[in-house]
Amino acid sequence: MPVLFDASMAFSRLAHAHASYVLQSVGVEHLVIKGPTLEGWLLEPGGRCSVDVDLLVPPSRIDAAVAALQSAGFRSTEVSMRPGEHVAHARTLVPHGQGLEIDVHDRLPGLADPEAAWIALAAEADTMRLGARAIPVPSVRARLVILLLTAARDGIKASHYTAAVELALERLDEEVWRSAAALARELGAEGALRAALDLSAEGRQRAEQLGITEGPSLVWQLWSQSHRGPVVQLARLLESPKRTWPSFLLNELLPSPAFMRSIDRRATKGPLALLCAYVRRFLQLLRLMPDNLRTLRALLRARRKGTLSASPWVQGAGRRVKSMKGQSTNSGDHL
Repeated sequence: MPVLFDASMAFSRLAHAHASYVLQSVGVEHLVIKGPTLEGWLLEPGGRCSVDVDLLVPPSRIDAAVAALQSAGFRSTEVSMRPGEHVAHARTLVPHGQGLEIDVHDRLPGLADPEAAWIALAAEADTMRLGARAIPVPSVRARLVILLLTAARDGIKASHYTAAVELALERLDEEVWRSAAALARELGAEGALRAALDLSAEGRQRAEQLGITEGPSLVWQLWSQSHRGPVVQLARLLESPKRTWPSFLLNELLPSPAFMRSIDRRATKGPLALLCAYVRRFLQLLRLMPDNLRTLRALLRARRKGTLSASPWVQGAGRRVKSMKGQSTNSGDHL
């Protein structure tokens, strides 16, 4: 018996099928990820109504994919390609009229080598039907790895992903989990997977059963607790080679004028207004820094003591830098 979808669900599925068609029509290999790809093996058909479309393409083909979607009526949202001023793992496009936002990924956070990851995921790709179209999707074990990476990256406040992980822990058999763990090892993603599984007692038990002993990085532990902004960038700085610290700090403290104008509309009113926006940003960073340093110190103490799951570091700080009008200035990866 065919499944009947409500209007929003039908529209979401049509948007995924259309985006896939656009890339297929110009010969760009791709995989549809997240969203409806959870159906059939984890959720019932119609069990996930996506608010955007996620596509994974080979790193060498991301410009061609973006160009094809722009020709089909989408526009890019990037205002700057400087480090920290755009989402490093994807290019976001929005429709000129009605439609869903599209994120074109050339890599997935947590996978060590983007090109090797694409080759591995594409080699075992599957298909699923959306409407009248067969769209390319990752294998079941790869979908589980992507689900776990996404849950860890978006953190405990992304309840739809953490709920999906709980379902996976409850419903999927040992063979699927062991196969997914083997793929994660191949792709260098064990630490990120551990961050997702550490979000629950059942997940930690599963990680131990699978032999996933590599702990997550500071950044992944913060992400998994839904921390963003300065505390994450401080952790990123600590985990970077010291020779990169000067350029890292310069980028963080002095974002490009285009970025500043995109996150503070008052900065568009002239050179003096732009200078004032930089001053406001610097003062906001100073105001938030004590809380974020306390959060980072608590995390480091918990890691040393091995008491991370019960530590109070997961609460409190890690707030984003806000503009004076309450808008997040963290549209990329900046402080």
